[in-house]
Amino acid sequence: MTLNPDHKTDLIDHINDEHGDILLAIARVHLDPASQNARIIDLADDGCTLTNGSINRHIPYGIDGDDPEERLQYLAFTALAALGKPIFSGAQHYYTIRTTRTITPRILRLELASDTLPQVAAGDATCFRQKTLHKTKSARAARERANLAERLVNHLLLWWYRRHKPQKRSDIIEKFNKNLRYYTIAAITDGHLAVDIYLHGESPGSQWARSLKPGDIISAIGHYREHTEHLANGQTLLVADETAYPALAAILARWQNPTPPIILTLSHHAEEQAYFEDGTLPPGSRRIRSRYGDDLTTVLAGLPPINAAWGALEHETAKTIRHYLRHRDHLDGSHNRIKTYWKQ
Repeated sequence: MTLNPDHKTDLIDHINDEHGDILLAIARVHLDPASQNARIIDLADDGCTLTNGSINRHIPYGIDGDDPEERLQYLAFTALAALGKPIFSGAQHYYTIRTTRTITPRILRLELASDTLPQVAAGDATCFRQKTLHKTKSARAARERANLAERLVNHLLLWWYRRHKPQKRSDIIEKFNKNLRYYTIAAITDGHLAVDIYLHGESPGSQWARSLKPGDIISAIGHYREHTEHLANGQTLLVADETAYPALAAILARWQNPTPPIILTLSHHAEEQAYFEDGTLPPGSRRIRSRYGDDLTTVLAGLPPINAAWGALEHETAKTIRHYLRHRDHLDGSHNRIKTYWKQ
């Protein structure tokens, strides 16, 4: 399957920016065991071209299919297995619910306590299990179960990938992830985490979040570190809808760029825009409030030249903004981090 140029660029930018550790594993298996960095420079139907800065090599995916991202995932799995590294990793961490309260009609804040906090920062996203515990759980037993599951996955996942058709492979991955959700850490104060969750109607994640009460115990594995280093200089554009308001707020809370940002906040419901108080924005910020369904290309056309962008929102809208900035402002992937948080 031949990718259109914008889709190919989106994939390459996403993988290079978000999955450097996986690319490094592939490079150490297929290029040089001493590789210190790795980036994809091209995607083709039968494989990818990877570079570590001194060696460029075309590497076959190893499985058939129409989805290059899935086939790259398989290539990464085989590389991690060859290096003896776990395919799924991350220590399980437990939190106790201290309080819950609504910030806006559809955004719920959880205040979490824990004996020890993981190495995370405000703005990072933590992967929570949508399961509630009501009594102390043995962390040792949980780790043993996680280690057993990890060993089973490492042995069986590659076999599954080789033997099943693409749709079946997608179903398998979906089952692994169905009870996991990433939520942004809005703040860390006095040894407590604040996590803000946008409630999507009666979705499983929303029902779980509404059900939580003080004293409940929840768990999380791993986290995603938000990339914002490209926002340090120049005129920036920040874009978020309700699902990403917490991440945007965390970015703004530690703003260091001397040039005030342009902030575009989207929402399905106007009252959700109250999440941001204008007094909390960096001095001189320009804020544009918009709703889904508005003509965003007209909004973007009225902006000055943009040097760097960050955003998180619905898939098709994110793609529209990302492509517009790529073509109008010539922003490459490292400076054009407008990403998908959810799909219709």
